[in-house]
Amino acid sequence: MSDSNSTLSNIPEANFGYNPNEAAAITIGVLYLVLFLALSLRLYLSRSWWGLCLPIGVAAFSSGFFLRQASVVNADNLGIFVASQFFIIVSPATFLAFNYIIYGRMMRTFAGDRPQYSLIRPRFVSTIFVISDFFTFVLQGAAAGLSSNDDPSATNLARILLKIGLILQLVSYIFFVIIVIHSHRCLLNDKSYGVGNFPWILIYLLYFSSVFIVIRGAYRIAEQENSTDDHLSFLLSHEVFFYLLDTLPLFLATVIYVPFWPGNILKRDNGNLNSTVSLTPLSQNQEP
Repeated sequence: MSDSNSTLSNIPEANFGYNPNEAAAITIGVLYLVLFLALSLRLYLSRSWWGLCLPIGVAAFSSGFFLRQASVVNADNLGIFVASQFFIIVSPATFLAFNYIIYGRMMRTFAGDRPQYSLIRPRFVSTIFVISDFFTFVLQGAAAGLSSNDDPSATNLARILLKIGLILQLVSYIFFVIIVIHSHRCLLNDKSYGVGNFPWILIYLLYFSSVFIVIRGAYRIAEQENSTDDHLSFLLSHEVFFYLLDTLPLFLATVIYVPFWPGNILKRDNGNLNSTVSLTPLSQNQEP
């Protein structure tokens, strides 16, 4: 009986590369659940249903941490472990999609669909990058599904698929950031756009969010370097880096939209844009 218990106690370490901290998983799950509720409130008050992907993604990410804790308690249930990995690895794709949508709507609403302000026509930006993210989503999802396989060749394939998916996702997002920077410079050089007729705060929000998304993407790629079935990389074998370089950056990348919800800015036409309103937090932007 003691041998059986000892075997079960070693399963979490075999799955994760360390013994996960259950309290940390629950705490982060609750934190993201609160974030989901706050974002959902902002979404509802502004009726900006186009942004639904963000709270849905945050809710899925939150559930991943509750499943993470459950996978430790139910150490012999690989299904829970796979589900946890799936939600934690794949859900952030919706955070990126939200930023793509913000950019496309911002440009179409306040600068039109003119190509001189964007490397790609604004109406195509969200579609192109969401399709790109869907492709990387499939790769990362397949990797999460294969990660629990006992066959070494399958787990090796999982690592390859995951790394390819993460690299493509990061490269795609960096190209998106370049598009935002290009548009920002073009608009600044066009003297017809000033403080009162363009929501510059949206560009700065995209910059803020993007910094942390890129940090997370770089970490996820780095942790896969030199990892095999027999040897995990230093980053992958220490849980603290997962929370500091994945969970925290993603929280900062999304929590900024609670006080500064883009839906309240994007629904205003460019003739009525007020620069002070564009910076206004929750309390003053609740009209339907």
